[in-house]
Amino acid sequence: MALPHARPLDVIAVRPLGAALAEAVSTSLLKTDRLQLLHLVLPAHKDQPEHHVDDECTIHCLEGDVEVVMPGGSRRLGPGELVVLPAQQRHSLRARSVSVWARFAQPSRLVWAKDEEARREVVGAVSQAAPTLFQLTMPVMDTEVDTSILDIWKRGFSLTYGAELRAERKGRSFSIVDVDPGRYERFGQAALAGIAQKMGVGANGEVPLLVRSDRMKRRWRGMSRKGKALSVIRLMKATTTFAGGVDYTAWKINRHAGTEIVVKPWQRRWPIIGALTLLPRLLRRGAIR
Repeated sequence: MALPHARPLDVIAVRPLGAALAEAVSTSLLKTDRLQLLHLVLPAHKDQPEHHVDDECTIHCLEGDVEVVMPGGSRRLGPGELVVLPAQQRHSLRARSVSVWARFAQPSRLVWAKDEEARREVVGAVSQAAPTLFQLTMPVMDTEVDTSILDIWKRGFSLTYGAELRAERKGRSFSIVDVDPGRYERFGQAALAGIAQKMGVGANGEVPLLVRSDRMKRRWRGMSRKGKALSVIRLMKATTTFAGGVDYTAWKINRHAGTEIVVKPWQRRWPIIGALTLLPRLLRRGAIR
């Protein structure tokens, strides 16, 4: 049964849902002759198809990260940020996850697609990974020193790795680039060209920044807190979803971080409690970051 709309003068709670987000659904909170208030829930990696409304509309991001895509460009919103769209402005919404930008900015190969349309959609989505990573990295680069394209890649990978709990040796984000610097130089140039095509260039031919440095740094801190929390939740779920999940998790951490975790019988019996007791020790040893 549909929830009743609020009425004028009613107090409406609109706040981040936190852990309740996974079970939340989109709802219409208020509707009058001149105003409609929607609470839209988009899971990570899901899109809302292109559409428009007859009057001006405001899109306010409460939590997570969303991209407002329009024919003439896009706007990326973090928690607490909003954008006002003109009347009849066609737009779509894309919910994003931090780790996706780094993973698909690295060499990727499509091994199967249902049809040509699906292939085009996948290729189009993956092609935006590197420009997205660059747009979110460039504002936090040190402006007092000369910055190369490879420096942007390394900083971007470092930021995205820092937004998750990862069992990686220190310097992993640099070694990815150092393995094939020529490839990352070429892809970096293409990413900058794509950004310039969408946003134009500055008076001296420079690629414009998406937002000010201080705002982007705050945004990365927020994404890091959320990403690490989601990593813990995914880890806890994995230990109970798959047979031998706790043993696989320990093996993966040992393989990537060079540790020697030995899973005890009681940890296999109560994997969530075992994971929670193990986490502080792994953090202190630097096995995960």
